[in-house]
Parts: sequence; C-alpha cells; structure tokens
Amino acid sequence: MATTQTILDEVRERLKVRGDTFLDSDGEALLSELKNTASKDSESEAAKAVKEIEHRRSEKIE
Repeated sequence: MATTQTILDEVRERLKVRGDTFLDSDGEALLSELKNTASKDSESEAAKAVKEIEHRRSEKIE
C-alpha cells in the first residue's frame, strides 16, 4: 500500500494533465485511496484533490 504522500504526489502529477478525469483503472484506485485519506480530514490536501477530481468529472459530463 502506498503512503499518503506518494498518493498525493501521483495525484498532483495527474492533475497537471489537462482533462485527466481519473476514469482509468489506475485513476479509480488513486481516487479511492485519496477519498479514504480525505475522510479523516476534510480540510486536507487530499480532500482538496478529491474536490478537484470530482469537479473535472462533472465538467466532462456536461
């Protein structure tokens, strides 16, 4: 299992890619881990990343 820091680093890299909505299997796994981490602290960097990913997904649907 990856550390929280490793997960955040990978998410930051993927967020730099315009249009990445984390819908592939790796992205889904990352988002799941991120949500797990974010559930412990709603103001954490992980929680902010989850909000950004969910926002991207909602834009993609519209």
